[in-house]
Formats: sequence, C-alpha cells, structure tokens
Amino acid sequence: FGKGALDLTAPPPPEPGERDLGDDFSNVLDRYFRSQMGSTDLYTCPVCYVEAERRCRDDGGDDGEYNPDRDGGAFNFSVDPMTVLGELDGGKYHVAATFCFDRLAGVKRHLREAHGQDLSNLNGNDLFHLYCIRKTDGLLQRYLRHRHANRVETGDDRRVDASEYRSTGALQSYWRGGANSDFVCLLQLVRHPAAVVPDAFEYPRSFGRRAEGIWRGVSAPY
Repeated sequence: FGKGALDLTAPPPPEPGERDLGDDFSNVLDRYFRSQMGSTDLYTCPVCYVEAERRCRDDGGDDGEYNPDRDGGAFNFSVDPMTVLGELDGGKYHVAATFCFDRLAGVKRHLREAHGQDLSNLNGNDLFHLYCIRKTDGLLQRYLRHRHANRVETGDDRRVDASEYRSTGALQSYWRGGANSDFVCLLQLVRHPAAVVPDAFEYPRSFGRRAEGIWRGVSAPY
C-alpha cells in the first residue's frame, strides 16, 4: 500500500452539474481523490497525536517525563495534521495507521489496550472529536485557525482573521496541495492493517513514561 498503489486509471465521471474536465489531469486527479475521501474522517489517538506533534516540532523521540512547558502543551496546533502524521516515517503513514481509526470504538479500544487508560470518567466524546482530522473544530480546522490568527507567513504576509479563514478557501487549498492523496493513502492503510509494516506498531508503546502525562493533560477538561 502507498500512493503508488492507488488506481488512477479510471477516474469517476463528472458529478451532476460538473463540467467535463477532459485532459486537465490535475483537476481529474483532484476529483478522484475527493471521491475517495468522500465525507470519511479519521479519529486519531490523542496521546499518540500529541507525541507525534512534539516529535515533528522537536525532532526527538526520547521517553522522558511529559513536561507541558517544554513540550508545548497538550493542545498545540502549529503544524498541520497530515505533516504531523507523515513525519513519523518519512511520509509513508504506516506509523500513523497504528493510531488512526475510522470508528470511535477503535480509538477507545486503543487507549485502553495500548496506553492502559480508564475512559469511564470522560464526559461524552468531545475529546475524541477534537482529535479527528476533518471534523469541525478537529485537527485541521484548528490548525488553519491557528495559522491565520497568528499571521504565519503564506508568501504574501497577508493577515486573514481567524473568524474568516473559511472564506479564503483554506480548506480546499490545503487538500488540493497534496494532502488529499496523503489522506487517501492513510485511509487505505487504516482499513487494511495487514499492509502496515510490523515495526510501525511499536510506536504507541515507545513513549510509555510520557504517555501518562499526555493523557492527564488532554483529558483533564473532559
């Protein structure tokens, strides 16, 4: 599995009301990925994601104690989610597939089995929705709000108010910039875990000492 394994030989026909794009391959490819993504979302393990983001920012994998001040806190959205997930193994997404799930029950089972956490004290499922990739107020939309509200350079140093980021086409631009193919690749691995390389499954248990502190940080408000 991987980007090279995707069958691009038969893109779907135009949707109702959509013009025929003919030889415009980039648009055909974009339409293909949108058809593969549909409305599908993926839940990420909050513990694994926070650690992945720390490693993405700090380029480190040590298993010291979790320190919110040093590690940037439990809710840091300064890096986009597909980059965070891909950086763990050079964009192959095998590691990410070990802690991403297309069902809520999957991430809960992972937290109990891989991290030994008791979820009985959580109030509802709001925490898990926060760590979905595509959901409203999930990882991507929080990243985009952070990016625009904090005037991250976008090439023309143009400020976009956080409350207006949706009107800029930020979501569409993000996916069409290549993240759509990454998402489809990850989704296929999540749905076919036998294709994930065995070493990838070591990640969720590679930071056992830090995991407990991360869980306390992310679950405390819930």
